[in-house]
Amino acid sequence: MATLRIDDCINDVCPLTGRLVAPDALTLYRGSVVGFATPARRDAFLAAILMFESARIVPVPARSCPADRTPGRVAA
Repeated sequence: MATLRIDDCINDVCPLTGRLVAPDALTLYRGSVVGFATPARRDAFLAAILMFESARIVPVPARSCPADRTPGRVAA
């Protein structure tokens, strides 16, 4: 894996803390180098992305509608 460089970072301040980006807290996100204040903040960001992406690919079971609550039907 190529070394990430602070010169390639698209942000100067951490999106989570507002503090300056640290050279040891860089990651790739959608093809761009993004920086964070600390490696812990970077790791929290990556964990959140993994959680959201995992939720997108896990199918949500369909809920059944009671017979008298058919979608699109107005109750009398």
